[in-house]
Amino acid sequence: MKKSFILHLDSLEILNEITDEQAGKLLKACYDYNIGIEPELDTLTRMIFIPFRNQFNRDLEKYQDTCERNKLNGSKGGRPSKTQKTHSVSKNPTEAKKADNDSDNKKDSDNKKDSDNKKDNGNKKENKKEMETELDFGRYNDLI
Repeated sequence: MKKSFILHLDSLEILNEITDEQAGKLLKACYDYNIGIEPELDTLTRMIFIPFRNQFNRDLEKYQDTCERNKLNGSKGGRPSKTQKTHSVSKNPTEAKKADNDSDNKKDSDNKKDSDNKKDNGNKKENKKEMETELDFGRYNDLI
């Protein structure tokens, strides 16, 4: 059983149009409905309550779908522990080593691209927009 329910702010705008007594009945109806009691309401309050009831039903269905999905995932063994390498799952150790080497090569090429970009820019900034968008982190160190 759920321990809470959601009241959406856009739905609560109706509170500006009804009396405090009607708002209290509406809130109690929301509570009753969510604990399994069908609220007894006058015609106007019942009409105001219907969109809330429909949203509660949609939220409950979404919650139950999430619970079912989590239950199914849990029965599969759940998330692997963080100590396991996700890319070393292969049964063939040679393939796992190759995957490790490929990721290392990618990191090396990324670092090379970064250093190439720094060489191209040097101390000269050809684009004024680049100069304006570059952050000066040194002046923020005093704030941290």
